[in-house]
Amino acid sequence: MQNPQVLEYSKLAKGKEAFVFKESDATYLTNQGFAVDTAFLRDEYYHLIVSTYALDRSLFSAIENALKEGGILILESYMHHNNNLLKSENQKLFLQEGELEATFDDRYELLHIQEWWDDEEKVMKASMVAKKKAGGVSLDDFWA
Repeated sequence: MQNPQVLEYSKLAKGKEAFVFKESDATYLTNQGFAVDTAFLRDEYYHLIVSTYALDRSLFSAIENALKEGGILILESYMHHNNNLLKSENQKLFLQEGELEATFDDRYELLHIQEWWDDEEKVMKASMVAKKKAGGVSLDDFWA
């Protein structure tokens, strides 16, 4: 099943160059007319970057460099929670509460951000859709 965030928010991308980390997202976007890369991130090239359940914080700066100003970033991943059915010794695989907002709020316009318990999978999840700001912090954000 295709991620609903990808279905809905990919339509906001101004162009058709996209990068995805998972083949399932690539298939949908290719069918929507996007030219999709999955191999390596090119600087200031993409109108859309999708990362679902492939959390790698070390790539956050490369993602930011690869996304054009006004480009859309869709990110969804698992969160740390004591009641998660999904367990790992490596806690780096899980987002912390509020981490997406804290990481991206100053350089992106947050269009959608949500943290929720998935009853079906018995795990906490977080999703974010963000639009890369042009040239740094906006006046509205500066005075907020």
